[in-house]
Amino acid sequence: SLALLGGCWGVFGNRAGIVLLHGGIGLMMFYELFVALTAIETQMMISEGERTNFTQDIRTVELAITDTTDLKEEKVVAIPKSIVLGKKPIEHSDLPFTIEVVDYKKNAWLRRPNATDKNLATVGFGLSAIPDEKRSGSGTDSETKIDTPTAYVNLKSKSNGQDLGTYLVGLEVSFLTQQAPITNANKVEIDGRTYQIDLRPKRYYKPF
Repeated sequence: SLALLGGCWGVFGNRAGIVLLHGGIGLMMFYELFVALTAIETQMMISEGERTNFTQDIRTVELAITDTTDLKEEKVVAIPKSIVLGKKPIEHSDLPFTIEVVDYKKNAWLRRPNATDKNLATVGFGLSAIPDEKRSGSGTDSETKIDTPTAYVNLKSKSNGQDLGTYLVGLEVSFLTQQAPITNANKVEIDGRTYQIDLRPKRYYKPF
């Protein structure tokens, strides 16, 4: 600070203190903007006796399709949020079906469906739950809760165009299935293989 003040004094004279203060404020504002645009804050949750090789960012999501056919090894296709929010059907060479996002809610809470609800889900977890859209967190709320997005996704076979059903996926659904097995979890069987569908926190895998 003294070195900067000396330099400012040599250039700006009696205005050196004002220039230094304004420069410091500008530097802090730039730093906050830089951190907001580039920083990634993740969590690593490990239960006692378990191990993991990834961290996750609970402020953003990805659509994960996991091939669970092999009990020893899972193969995952992770689709980023930017593509999930796109308007085009989603295709991947490792998947035997295309994915269409029918509806996406940025923040929603799950509840049991009633007779008056129009349920978009035809199979899976969505048969027993309906998402009610809620206001997204602003960051200044008294309760700092994260958004829990949900989506309805429709799957169609690539080979014959068969409709494989519409599934409800979401962050809250993902947390529930991690905590305890759910009998009506979002699984689809096609061509002799079984796939699990999740809208989960974005993962960052580590080399350890």
